[in-house]
Amino acid sequence: MLLEMKAGLGDYLMDPDYNRNVQNFTNVDAYINLIKNEPLLFEPGTSQQYSNSGYAVLGGVIEKATGKSYADNLKERIFEPLGMKDSYFKQISDKLNNASVATLIGFNGDKSEMRMLTSPSPAGGIYTTVEDLLKLDTYLKSSKLMDNGVRAGGTPGWNSVFAQYKSGYTLIVFSNFGRVAEQVESGFRQIMKNENYSEPEMPVKMKMYAILKNDGIEGLEKNLKSLIEKNNDEYNDNHLNMFGYELMQANELDMAIEVFKLNVKLFPDIANTYDSLAEAYMNKGLNAVIVLADADDNQREIPMSDYYVSYKKTARNGDEYMKGESQFIDDLNVPTGTLYATVYGSPIAHGKILSLDLSEAKAIKGVKDIITYLDIPGENQIGGIIQDEELLAGHEVHFMQMPVAIVVAESEFIAREASRKIKIEIEPYEVIIDPREAFAKNKLIAPPRVFEGGNVEAAWEQCDVIIEGDCDSGGQEHLYLETQGAFAYPVEGGSIRIVSSTQGPTAVQRVAAKVLGIPMNKIEVEVLRLGGGFGGKEDQASPWAGMAALAAFKLNKPVKLILPRHDDMRMTGKRHPYSSDYKLGLKADGTMLAYEATFYQNAGASADLSPAVLDRTLFHAANAYHIPNVKVTGISCKTNLPSNTAFRGFGGPQGKFVIEAAIFKAAEVMGITAEIRLRIKNTSS
Repeated sequence: MLLEMKAGLGDYLMDPDYNRNVQNFTNVDAYINLIKNEPLLFEPGTSQQYSNSGYAVLGGVIEKATGKSYADNLKERIFEPLGMKDSYFKQISDKLNNASVATLIGFNGDKSEMRMLTSPSPAGGIYTTVEDLLKLDTYLKSSKLMDNGVRAGGTPGWNSVFAQYKSGYTLIVFSNFGRVAEQVESGFRQIMKNENYSEPEMPVKMKMYAILKNDGIEGLEKNLKSLIEKNNDEYNDNHLNMFGYELMQANELDMAIEVFKLNVKLFPDIANTYDSLAEAYMNKGLNAVIVLADADDNQREIPMSDYYVSYKKTARNGDEYMKGESQFIDDLNVPTGTLYATVYGSPIAHGKILSLDLSEAKAIKGVKDIITYLDIPGENQIGGIIQDEELLAGHEVHFMQMPVAIVVAESEFIAREASRKIKIEIEPYEVIIDPREAFAKNKLIAPPRVFEGGNVEAAWEQCDVIIEGDCDSGGQEHLYLETQGAFAYPVEGGSIRIVSSTQGPTAVQRVAAKVLGIPMNKIEVEVLRLGGGFGGKEDQASPWAGMAALAAFKLNKPVKLILPRHDDMRMTGKRHPYSSDYKLGLKADGTMLAYEATFYQNAGASADLSPAVLDRTLFHAANAYHIPNVKVTGISCKTNLPSNTAFRGFGGPQGKFVIEAAIFKAAEVMGITAEIRLRIKNTSS
């Protein structure tokens, strides 16, 4: 499968780690260590794709089988037996005085020279001559090891063709000028077929530049496809994109912008075309320009400042926002007979409910009902990722102000007065609010997660400096302007309509249907607008909507539930606090070699979105740095706090904070006054 390129391996030439450190790839093992971490492109044997990585692996197989380096195998098994005296497998540091120099031709005909830069591997990089390759051809024909065919390859500046034809002819062409070798071979085949042959064409970019200079961007658009196809290339966005970048490098910025704009027009579904155009604008100093296109792809440029002004003028109900007239849930005109709900929460953080006395509260005039878990017709379960969260406390409470009952009355004032008359007796249990303590006592939301790459344990021995420490990152209140709330009312067919301040209408629909024990299509959810969310209304808007819907369903009346600010802050989750340990290993020059971290996530009383947030922490643990050996462990710990939830960054900031703390300490220990040097040195870009 490796020979036929059906193994599913990709191409190490496209790996940023290779391109950043090409000088370090001095043997086959270096390639294998890189390739083994690359994901498969497809299941082996199910497809075929050109793969330099596959041939590097084949070189590794040869080394393992023979006990000798790939270079020695070439020398002893091929070069010396065939008398190929001018063939070498050399590293880029080796000097060959008679090696060819590539001639690079710019779009405007300017020439520059480049010596071989590719680090040789089993996938390519051999220095040879036409005479030596002819000796290999003679051997291959006599041994019948290979079928006839055309084999071409190259790297920027060089191009080679080794063609063996059924007629018995062999054609070997080396070129140090673009793709000329392949064009010569194509013409040779045409001659053998007694056809008119095509002379080698000048590079497409030179033709594009000539048309652009003479006929403008309209002429280029008209001729582009035929130009590319005539050169036997695939018609795609890469041609204009590469041409545009060469124009930028030559400081032809106006021309580059026109080329990139044409690329956007011709390939509007390719994101990279927009990115390149934006870069050209930035280089031109026009980063305050936005390009808008209408339904007919007609483009127009608007200065960003004008765009923001026009946006504010045309934004949905912008004037209402400015005047304070825009309506949120608590501003809605509700029908006569609407009832108001408030939530009674547990006065302690953890314990067993022994008794709940509602009699005095129910006796207050204007109180219509007090709803507990016993009144739920469906399931008293609203957990999303993990089913571990009750809508209303049944037998135990797990955090202070955990909802226990819903008081429904003719006014919000009456409902709140009645809630103060509720009497509850709770047997206190141990309260845990520290994630490390929770971990020590095996109070976990889910099993620990481990992400790793490379070999951290082996890497520590290679480090000159090892830094260890711990750090904490605190919680954070979302403080959206509009607090949590919902308005629910019955509609025909036994359905319930909910107006909710939520970032996840489907989550509200799912929770309400589950609590009421009715199909989801019986729940209609409307989001009027959000007075802020920041993640706090992603899943945590659902309980309050579910409570409003439960009351409306039970009483067959419209019910509005809006949390006062104080209750919102006490009853809802925040950004996850973390307590974390780190270990960072570096070389004396500041290169980071190994990083290990353990994140103790304070999830609160139930899972909510904590597992997904923790995953994002692990994904971002190394931040923007290239560290070859990483092992990070995430532990979601159950504590007696309101369930923490999504917050902007969704776990990423907590992970990045730890590596930044480690770098700061490393700079301090190593005497580096500006730790920014460590950051720049190890950045992945």
